[in-house]
Amino acid sequence: MKSCSNPVWTTTATNNQGAGRTFGAYYVHNNMWNNENGTYTLGACSFDNWWVDVTQPLPGDKGVQAYPNVHKDYDDVPLSKIKSAKFAATTPANCGACIYNVAFDAWIGDGLNNELMIWTDNKGQVPAGRKVDTVTFGGFTYDVWHTNGYTAYVSQVTQKSGTMPLASFFDDMVKRGWAPKATTWQVDYGVEVVSTGNTKQRFAITDFSIQEN
Repeated sequence: MKSCSNPVWTTTATNNQGAGRTFGAYYVHNNMWNNENGTYTLGACSFDNWWVDVTQPLPGDKGVQAYPNVHKDYDDVPLSKIKSAKFAATTPANCGACIYNVAFDAWIGDGLNNELMIWTDNKGQVPAGRKVDTVTFGGFTYDVWHTNGYTAYVSQVTQKSGTMPLASFFDDMVKRGWAPKATTWQVDYGVEVVSTGNTKQRFAITDFSIQEN
């Protein structure tokens, strides 16, 4: 397992602040898009080896506060270009008050109008919308949740590492009519944080790369 003990870049953010850094074709982003009272310190050795120390009280709305992630941007390219992604993450071992999910997040079609998430690790979270189906890809079964403009495939078991067959999820969305334009703008992998019980907890991404056709 990789260890990032001497990061080449660090950043600390509170409130709705959050910096990022480019590493080649990838971007590591301390994305605090909805945060009001948490503190997030991110240290990166590379795009596929970084951690974030989070101190996050339970918010009043109990919603996702931040999504520290690594991602690759695309200029509305066909979904058929993207095949799969390698991934690995570690999460807090003993945090009874933690609420989070580790997930892929892809933006499909017209700008930010269609969001696809693939949850690989979930502690206390429920997706938006309602459960409509189950599917099996790459040997893992996922509950399919959907509402207008948002789809989440939630793994029924925790996946700490592996190779995610992204093309299978893209094809499923297209077949269901949930991807009106079969292109993508961005593919992300990171952790959606709701709470760490106001204690400092570390999340780490130790592998990530996108395989393309």
